[in-house]
Amino acid sequence: CDGCAAPCSDALLAAVLLELASSVRAALALGAAAGGNIWYIHPHGRIWSHMGAGRSPWFPTARSFFGKGYADWIAILKQVARALAEEVEAARAA
Repeated sequence: CDGCAAPCSDALLAAVLLELASSVRAALALGAAAGGNIWYIHPHGRIWSHMGAGRSPWFPTARSFFGKGYADWIAILKQVARALAEEVEAARAA
């Protein structure tokens, strides 16, 4: 569509250049498709596109976080906090 190329390329560039990008929506799908370190936060237990694996086969570098029930935000954000702490520790060790 007219006018879409610049916003899409800007989003792709940002998602790939960031060390980590997280989103509750599929807005970062371009970055995930390009191999960016994308984290998705899902409000529900599982999604069909992960085929029961907890990861999308189409976006192998993306990581998804799920709760046990719908909108289980406390549990989901605890998972994200643990994963972020691990990322920080790994970066410090490198």
